[in-house]
Amino acid sequence: LNEVVGIFGCGYLGSRAAAFWKRLGLSVIGFARSSSKEDAVLSCCHTVERSLDTLIHNVDCLLVSVAPNRGIVEAYRETYLQTALQIRKIVDSSPIPQLQQIFYTSSASVYGERGGDWVSESDPVLPLTDLAKILVETENVFLQIQGCGVVIFRIGELTGPGREIQDRVQARQGIPFPGTGNAFANLTPVDLLIRGLEFARQKRLTGIFNLCSGEHPTRKTLYDRVAKEHQIPSPSWDSSLFSPHAGNKRLCCDKLANFGFKFANN
Repeated sequence: LNEVVGIFGCGYLGSRAAAFWKRLGLSVIGFARSSSKEDAVLSCCHTVERSLDTLIHNVDCLLVSVAPNRGIVEAYRETYLQTALQIRKIVDSSPIPQLQQIFYTSSASVYGERGGDWVSESDPVLPLTDLAKILVETENVFLQIQGCGVVIFRIGELTGPGREIQDRVQARQGIPFPGTGNAFANLTPVDLLIRGLEFARQKRLTGIFNLCSGEHPTRKTLYDRVAKEHQIPSPSWDSSLFSPHAGNKRLCCDKLANFGFKFANN
């Protein structure tokens, strides 16, 4: 039978995942909070649903890929934590035989500062900021959901069309980047994440998985390389400015690889 996938959050990742699953022949239903959002959702999904309860009751898999408009605590709490609580309430209130999996994209920021060490899913979380603490709370709410499998991908910085590193370097010509540039980069190309989601769907995985590129240059090395490739001046750094990249660590993705996931494109 044709599987049905629900998309809660048809933004950068959700719209691309929806288009990918449509190409595979799955039925894709997107969620829209208001009628003004319906056209945007229909541009990447087969149909649109305004009721989250109805959506959850009619899909085999649900991708939750939401993002706040701004990085402040209340916006994070409303966007991430309240969404998770709402979904948990719906799933826990009555059996939903059709729902097999819920996918949620979290962040490597939950690991905090590790001095450049490798971190795996078995390491404890050490959130540095209130925003990262809300992400940990959100993960825990999803993991408490009973009756279906829950997959949480802890990802690095999402990259891809419209989010290229060279655009960031170009945009800050003459403006120093915050920090020293010596922290390691954990980049998650959007196509890699979508392949990870599909792998988890096919394998009916559950649990927490790190997912990012296997390459971990320092920020300075990465930006200098990109600047050279695109023939623009290398950026400068200012250690007195606060870096938005929460903690220095390298994501170990062996857990997903051990299930058979191929990180290189086929």
